[in-house]
Amino acid sequence: MRVARLNGPRSLEITDRPGHSPAAGQVVVEITACGVGGSDREAWLGGTVVAPAWFGHEWAGKVTAVGEGVAGRFEGQRVVAGVSPPCGSCSPCGAGRSSNCRTVLEQIVGLDPLAADHGGFATETVADARRVVPVDEAIS
Repeated sequence: MRVARLNGPRSLEITDRPGHSPAAGQVVVEITACGVGGSDREAWLGGTVVAPAWFGHEWAGKVTAVGEGVAGRFEGQRVVAGVSPPCGSCSPCGAGRSSNCRTVLEQIVGLDPLAADHGGFATETVADARRVVPVDEAIS
């Protein structure tokens, strides 16, 4: 599989890596689309994110494999990535700046415990099943 990694300001590397096998509670997703969000742009320009980092938290795809304990309904399902709401207890949340919540920022850059080992700028990813949201088939 191919994956993009940000090595520093304006330094993006495309590398080949082995594909995934899902662990218990995980799903493997073939990425079909990935947005470039504000945090991706900020990091590319040399913002506050420490490189190396994996980006692409706004992805969509199709579940190709499920790990033990994952409901069978996910197999073959189109899904999008989900990010938890702000925690409400870190210092940015306490200061009324929930858009800078540490929990959400860790999820966005793939540093939280449920994160994949890379972001959605890839041909596939593995995600905790709690982190994906099924897409209704009526939506194109």
